[in-house]
Amino acid sequence: MNDISADILIVDDRPANLDALDVALAGLGREIVRATSGQEALEILLRREFAVILLDVTKPGTGFAGLWPARCLGTMPCEWRPAT
Repeated sequence: MNDISADILIVDDRPANLDALDVALAGLGREIVRATSGQEALEILLRREFAVILLDVTKPGTGFAGLWPARCLGTMPCEWRPAT
């Protein structure tokens, strides 16, 4: 992977939450990249790195509940494991 950028990845399944974070972070002058699922976030992270990742960890019914995506980041590439 390339050097870590100063950009920010935000992950949430609710568009209103993503919009609110976009507004709150807009003044930082960094690129804000949005993902609506843990799977999408991991796919993005296979292509690039970020300085900050804001991850919604309460995603019931998505197969990415809890901190699994965050734990996976330290061991990329990783194997997807659905929530039980």
